[in-house]
Amino acid sequence: MATRAIAFWATFLWPFLMTTPSISGSFPTPEGLRPCAPGDPVATIEARVASKLGGEFLNCFQSGRRIATPSAAKRVWMPVEYAFAIALQGQSYTLADLDNLLSKVKDQWSGFDPLSKQFKDNYTAKLNELLRCSGLNKRATIDSVKPVLVAIAPIHDKFYVVTSIRIYAFRSNGVNVETKKVNADAVVLRGSRLIRLTIQRTLSEPTDVTEVQAEIDKWAKMVAQG
Repeated sequence: MATRAIAFWATFLWPFLMTTPSISGSFPTPEGLRPCAPGDPVATIEARVASKLGGEFLNCFQSGRRIATPSAAKRVWMPVEYAFAIALQGQSYTLADLDNLLSKVKDQWSGFDPLSKQFKDNYTAKLNELLRCSGLNKRATIDSVKPVLVAIAPIHDKFYVVTSIRIYAFRSNGVNVETKKVNADAVVLRGSRLIRLTIQRTLSEPTDVTEVQAEIDKWAKMVAQG
């Protein structure tokens, strides 16, 4: 969650980020997205985080569609959707390692009821409720609000996927603003390496959740077959 918060704040610090992340060769492009522009601020932060964690930043992708994001300095037009690929440290992984990692992820989310389970028939209604609450927030905070777990998909075709909704709070132009994003994270066994894939989209419609889930599923399958 800290990584996502750092990446989110990078969107407002772009004038001060001068380095460009190194990109390791070619990598499958998620459907509907394109490689990030050189020097993209969010990609820069993701690359730095990957390096600190001992991983390898592989590539960054973004949508052509953009959204105006309020900033303390000025309004910045940012991609509605981002995608990242990071190789985990080590090169001798097996399906057993992937299964073990999935077990740890389930433990980490053990205190969260899946959105689809908790609300069942009211699933879409809950998404709409989250969307209606977007905008100004009376609380002054820079922390991301507790994420909402949507689903944890079991290992299939050498990968698993965790989908969640992240609510970020930040201060802009003297007011507190919230933005909501749907996150789909997949860990893929590609040969003997584990690759972490992330697709993050600004949440504006309930269908964004299922669309991002479909995107990460297709992308993960391409990576696994690579």
